[in-house]
Amino acid sequence: MCSLHSGAVEPTAPPQGELYSEGAGTSRVPPLLPAEEPRSAKRALSALVAMDAAGLVLGWRLFDHAAHLGGALFGIWYVAYGHKLLWRKRERLVKLWHGVRSPGGGGSGPGG
Repeated sequence: MCSLHSGAVEPTAPPQGELYSEGAGTSRVPPLLPAEEPRSAKRALSALVAMDAAGLVLGWRLFDHAAHLGGALFGIWYVAYGHKLLWRKRERLVKLWHGVRSPGGGGSGPGG
């Protein structure tokens, strides 16, 4: 994977945005136990997004700030809308997958 936000092609670690996405999504989910404090996760996410936005604007090069911001936006979008969208389309996607995966599209199992 490469980063292009600085104008030069630079190597970057692929899981940066993915891990950031998972953290952002997790911070937006309501707590499972009443004793958990959701505000601290939201504050941490806000601070990290602010740091990455500043890093992107100021040209800091230690991290791939664009990947982090994209991951955060995707994680928040997925928790808010994505899982509902995917579960509504699940049956159609599963039928399509079984048609592609099965030999002849007939839905027969492995080996005939």
